[in-house]
Amino acid sequence: MKKTDFTLIVSLGIILACLMSTSCTRRNVNVQEFDVKEYYYQKAMEYYPCRKNVGIVDDALVAIAKAKDVWREVLDCNECEKRPVEVYFDQNNDCWFVCGTLPRNVAGGVASIIVQADGEVLAVWHGQ
Repeated sequence: MKKTDFTLIVSLGIILACLMSTSCTRRNVNVQEFDVKEYYYQKAMEYYPCRKNVGIVDDALVAIAKAKDVWREVLDCNECEKRPVEVYFDQNNDCWFVCGTLPRNVAGGVASIIVQADGEVLAVWHGQ
C-alpha cells in the first residue's frame, strides 16, 4: 500500500469518526417528560412572563441553544450558558422546559425557561 493511500484511508477514518461522534452526541440528549399544566409551571408563567418569539424549536438541541440565548439576553446570565442543562418536553402541549443545573452540594438557583415549539417564550426566570 502506498503512503498516500494509507494517509487517505486514515484521514477518512478520522473524519468519519468525528461525524459519527457528533451525530451520536446529538441523539444522546436526555429529554424527560413534563406537564406545562402543572401548578409550578403555571405559576412560573404567571410570575415570570416573557413574551418573545425565538423561532421554531423542533428538537432538544435547538431548545437548549434558544434557552441559552434568552438567558443571556433577558437575565444577563453569561454563566448560565456554561452549565449543563436538563431538557423536558410536553407532547400534549408541544412545549419545552429547559433548566440549568448546579454541582452537588452547591447552594444557589438556576435559570429556567418554558418555550412552545412555535418559539413563543412563555416564561423565563432565575431561582435564587
